Amino acid sequence: MGDPQSSIDFCLAEIKNIYGSASPEKQSLIIGKLELVVEEINRSHSLSTTFDHVRARKIREEAGLSKRELVGKLGLNGSKTAYILITDYEKGARIGTPKKNENSQRYLSWLKEQ
Repeated sequence: MGDPQSSIDFCLAEIKNIYGSASPEKQSLIIGKLELVVEEINRSHSLSTTFDHVRARKIREEAGLSKRELVGKLGLNGSKTAYILITDYEKGARIGTPKKNENSQRYLSWLKEQ
């Protein structure tokens, strides 16, 4: 399973086997989970093509703000966690992660306003 296509083929075969031997109720749950996976893959693909982590850092720096200052300016919850969140976004490590977090929403909104 070295190459990505082999990994995908293996996973799909496993899913088919599990699905085939599952009860109708479990099959319904499997379909629901697969729909969530596909939705997340599609969402993270669209995020990765639109979010520029290098630009995000540049925006903050051009505003003359350190990460700590930005955390304070935005009133983000849990200053240490919020600092890590901004660091992760600026490193490109948060791409594809859900934006349900209030701190993420505030940070991304601030970036759009700049």
